Amino acid sequence: MPVSANVAASMWRVGSLAAETGLTVRTLHHYDAIGLVRPSARTPGGHRVYTRPDVERLYAALVLRSLGVPLAHIVARMQDPSWDLQSAAARQRAELDAQIEAMSRLRQRLESLSPNASLAPRWPDVRSSAAADPTAVIREMQRFVARPFAVRQVLALLPYEDVEAAQIRLVDMFGFEAGTLTRDADGTAVHAEVLAGQGIVHLHPPTSYLAPPGRDGRASAAVVAGVTDVDAHATRAVGRGGHLLYGPADMPYGVREYGVRDHEGHPWSFQAPLPEGRT
Repeated sequence: MPVSANVAASMWRVGSLAAETGLTVRTLHHYDAIGLVRPSARTPGGHRVYTRPDVERLYAALVLRSLGVPLAHIVARMQDPSWDLQSAAARQRAELDAQIEAMSRLRQRLESLSPNASLAPRWPDVRSSAAADPTAVIREMQRFVARPFAVRQVLALLPYEDVEAAQIRLVDMFGFEAGTLTRDADGTAVHAEVLAGQGIVHLHPPTSYLAPPGRDGRASAAVVAGVTDVDAHATRAVGRGGHLLYGPADMPYGVREYGVRDHEGHPWSFQAPLPEGRT
């Protein structure tokens, strides 16, 4: 395959890099803005110019993205001075090995349900195997049922006037874990995250279409999160500055829940499933 002039020169303008990689210019601009892949140079007219190390970094980011690593996690990992693609690939292989092992366990459970040594061509009679645990099989199956275009993760984005302060307050108020904090060239915090179990909440400065709740009390967004102990969580939140809206109370839709506003007026709901007999 002939080597293009760009490759030979090891320099790419944003348009040519987009054309060669199949990405959009808008995507490359976004990667620059969040600090994932930033061009090493600019033309006299201010246009982005990418060098070979920049493109190698882009390649590594796309490899991780194709393996299902969330974009925010890739940014955090690649900002670590000790990060390298080989170590990242090794970690991802370990996660895949764990998934393969879990799938193997599922197959063994399914095989134990079969009246023969191997899976029967029809669904076996569960009652034929007293040693089988049908509920365990169901739990294993739910983890690996193929669902094209299934949503894997829900992310919330909330606007705050001061995202750095918001990250600190939300960690203290609700017991979240601090995620990434991104600053611009002037040192101003332009993006932050808090980690809530398997979920991520993005904290973003106000934009032309997104703003914190207004003085009339209406909110721009709301987040619902699951917790282990609703009452204990409510006590902590209110004790650290949260404004209680309702509850904690048992709800007719099968959860115990409370509502609270944080320090900038965003409403949150925290809930846990009700035990059987209380629904």
